[in-house]
Amino acid sequence: MINQTKKLIIFFVLAGFLLISGISKADQVSELRSEITASNQQIQALEAEIRLYQSELNNLKQESSSLEAEIKRIDLTKKKLEADINLTEKKIAQAELNIERLAINIGQSGLMIKDNKGYIIETLKQIKYAEQNNLIDILAGYNTLADWLQKTASLEKLHQDIVSHLNQLQEAKTSQENQKIQEERTKTEMASLIVKLADQKKIAEINKQEKANILAQTKNQESSYQQLLTVRENRKRLLEAEIRQAEEALRVIIDPNSIPQPKKGVIGWPVDEPRITQGFGITDFVRRNPQFYGTSGHNGVDFGGPIGTPVKASLDGQVWAVDDTDLVCPGASYGRWIVIKHPNNLATLYAHLSLIKVEAGQNIERGEIIGYIGNTGFSTGPHLHFTLIPTEAVKITDGINELKSRACPGAVFRIPIMPYANCLNPMDYF
Repeated sequence: MINQTKKLIIFFVLAGFLLISGISKADQVSELRSEITASNQQIQALEAEIRLYQSELNNLKQESSSLEAEIKRIDLTKKKLEADINLTEKKIAQAELNIERLAINIGQSGLMIKDNKGYIIETLKQIKYAEQNNLIDILAGYNTLADWLQKTASLEKLHQDIVSHLNQLQEAKTSQENQKIQEERTKTEMASLIVKLADQKKIAEINKQEKANILAQTKNQESSYQQLLTVRENRKRLLEAEIRQAEEALRVIIDPNSIPQPKKGVIGWPVDEPRITQGFGITDFVRRNPQFYGTSGHNGVDFGGPIGTPVKASLDGQVWAVDDTDLVCPGASYGRWIVIKHPNNLATLYAHLSLIKVEAGQNIERGEIIGYIGNTGFSTGPHLHFTLIPTEAVKITDGINELKSRACPGAVFRIPIMPYANCLNPMDYF
């Protein structure tokens, strides 16, 4: 009886310590929740600021017809990118707070599990002792029958306590498991945010360099900017004529049974919240600019969006090729581009990117971020050019002998050649 009394004293002392410790941890969790609430408010304010910048950028004329308009677009993009960076940093900080909060909760659940296990073990020992001894031996240990009956009632209470503690043990285990899952998910999200932050900083630096290049080329003179636009348009006109000639030579007859039939959902949208600025085929822009398109139409769909908007793979596949036409002929073609082959005999092109996130030969999944919207190549404003075409109708040129250019003499072009006649309307497959 003395040993049992000592055990109970130790148990209640330990329980008191855990209670005090629990209060301390509860205060920490409460403080963390307050910090997370404040962080949420800051995040909401930044998201509202970003929406305002996006709206202003969307309302700008797509084509910057003056140096002032182009500088305004670049400066507004700079503010939007800075807000993007601040938002991502806030989300990373919030993820860290959530991980800390979850770690404390997991620790508290662990203490509850240990506490309940200890109580159950000690109680089972007492019950087992009673069950293993016969009635005469048990009665011999008590002065009166009333003492034994009281002890029997106590054992019944212990039975009830065990059930209660088993339930608490199960709840603590379930809570701990769920919070561990949430903790791992938050860590994964934070790792993704850290990568996104690095990308956003690169894009911000590219945007900064774009402004420096414009000012250097024009010396801040409107007349020089207009000359620059003329040079770009002439390059574009010459290059488009050369590409059309190469595409006509490549045009192939496609077995319609070798590719998916038009159906909604065959491919996914390459951007979230798609805003189409030019459709497929003979569009108003094509009619106004026959010098660029000849008798052909627009071979894809353009999605407008601020520089730095994530671009996603429309379907599982393998990256066929990536490159940047601005490196050999600035402002004349696709700029930074990606071509992906898909298992259903389709290929997709993503062009005018600000940053490329994949490399040739890499396997990617539908919805995976492969780059970000930009304004590279011949682009009248930040957007994604997206083309869908049977794989066998695509050729990636590699070398001046395949595409001798008058637009940029001596340039070694690496560019996807895609006959307009073989291109598919992506809107039939989204």
